[in-house]
Parts: sequence; structure tokens; C-alpha cells
Amino acid sequence: MKKILFGAILGAAAFYYLHPEKGPDRRARLSGLYGSRKATVLEAARNTTSVVAGVSQEVGEVVGTTIAGLRAEGDNSGNSNGNVLTAAASTGAIDS
Repeated sequence: MKKILFGAILGAAAFYYLHPEKGPDRRARLSGLYGSRKATVLEAARNTTSVVAGVSQEVGEVVGTTIAGLRAEGDNSGNSNGNVLTAAASTGAIDS
């Protein structure tokens, strides 16, 4: 059902923008809207990329440190998913 709905929306959008008479005006208007906001969109993408990179690095450090601590305590079970979150929460590494 979702594929049919997606196909219908895609077809309607294609018809709207590729219409023989009104299509060129619609495409020009869309291009103008994008052109006037291009700098804003690119800046938001750059900011998002740097925030995501920083957060993922912090998460990696917390998980790595927690796993190293669990291994030092003798937990070599290989199944540390719940242990990582529990240990990280108890040390204050993550907000619970």
C-alpha cells in the first residue's frame, strides 16, 4: 500500500513540474526558491554534520571506556549491551 501511495505522489509531482504549458513557470519558481535559500540550507547541513560528528565521537568514547572497564572487571561474556548502558549511567557518562 505504501509503495502505491509513494508512486502516486511521485507521479503527481512529476506531472505538476513537467506539465507542457505550466511546467516551465513552476520549475523556474522552484529554482528561484532554492537559489535564494541555498546558502541557508548548506549552512544548516554543515552545522548538523559537525554536531553529529561530535556526538558520535563522544558516544564512541563512552562506550569504549565502559567496555574497557567491564573487561577489566572480568566481564568477557561478549554480551555487554545492557552492561554498557548501566555502567555508563552509573558513572554519570550519560543522563538517565
